[in-house]
Parts: sequence; structure tokens; C-alpha cells
Amino acid sequence: MARKSKRKKVYTTAFVACEGVREYIFLSRIKDVLSNELEANHIKFYIDDKKNQYGGSPEKRLATALKNCAKYDRVAAWLDNDVQINNPEILEDLAKAWCLNEPIPQDITLEQLRDLNVNQRKPVIILARPLSIESVIMQALGHPIPNLREDLNAHDNVHKVLKPALAGVLQFSKNSKLEEEYYKNNLSRTDLLARIDDIPTLRELFNFLEV
Repeated sequence: MARKSKRKKVYTTAFVACEGVREYIFLSRIKDVLSNELEANHIKFYIDDKKNQYGGSPEKRLATALKNCAKYDRVAAWLDNDVQINNPEILEDLAKAWCLNEPIPQDITLEQLRDLNVNQRKPVIILARPLSIESVIMQALGHPIPNLREDLNAHDNVHKVLKPALAGVLQFSKNSKLEEEYYKNNLSRTDLLARIDDIPTLRELFNFLEV
């Protein structure tokens, strides 16, 4: 009697290009927390390797996302929302990837840019908000976001308000190993799922992953 061959699972691949080491560590924790949901839905979730030399510009992350569109089934760029795109070539490449009929204006904000992709073609844009990853992390950990200062621009609010506020929550700053350990001890699956509907950025990520 012939052996019955086991059907090989077919997985959907999802790739996120993120801006920095903090994003990588946080998204890796999200990946661990959602491991059961990802496996149940046959999804392989890939995040930019933290050993790569990636920096904080949205142009670099969008360029990475665009380069990976052919490799993965779903592709997203996770971006802070405190600056604008300054590279017209990236906007041209996005217009082509999204099959837009009109060129993208160079003075467009990141929120406006994200909203142009109405058909959710690769790569989609996931914006950390308000302004940055620090806001998302504080919400995920159950801490309130501090009020932003009206006398500061977006970039300065990130560096003078949000980053110090998160450092106060963590009780340290710029220590990747400690930050990774903190999330393991303080960001559980139960807490994350209970808070997800109040965190628009993570809701967008969950929708992107379809979990």
C-alpha cells in the first residue's frame, strides 16, 4: 500500500522594513507574541535584520521595501511620522509600484502618501503615531503618551518629549539588550491583544499580517 504523502504547508510571506534597532526589537517581540496566530494563518513574518546597516530616514526604508516587493507576498515600510520624503526618485518608484495615474507631489506628507495607496499595493506604509515608535511602545505597555509641545516641531517633539518619556518608563535609554528583556517581561500576549484596538499603528500591522 502506497504511503500517503503529507501535504506541505503553503505559507504567505510578509516583510517589514523598519527604521532602527528599537523598531526591530519591538517588532520582534510582536512577532513572538503572535507566533500562534501567525502559524495558524500560515504566515511567515520577516523583519529587517538588525545586523544590517539601516538608519532613520524614510527614504532608506521605502527603498528597502521596494527592493523586496518581488521577494515577499506582502511588503510594508514601518516609518516614524516626524519628517517628509526628500527624494523625488522614491516618490516616482512608489507611483509606479502603486500604479498611480498621477505623479506624487514632492511636498506630500507621509500620512497623505500612505493614503494614496488605496488598493494596498506593495509596499504599504505603516506610520508610527503619534509621531514615532516611542508613542506606539508606550501605548502597548499601557502607559499614557505625554502631551506634545506646541512650541516644538515634530522632530524635536520626538527627541525632547517622546524619547525621554519612554526612557522614563523603561528606566534606561539606548540599551538594546535591556530593552529586549524589558519587552519579554512586560509585554504579554494578553496585554497586547487587550490594547490593540486603541493603538491604530498596531491595528494597521495586524491588518497587514491578517492576524
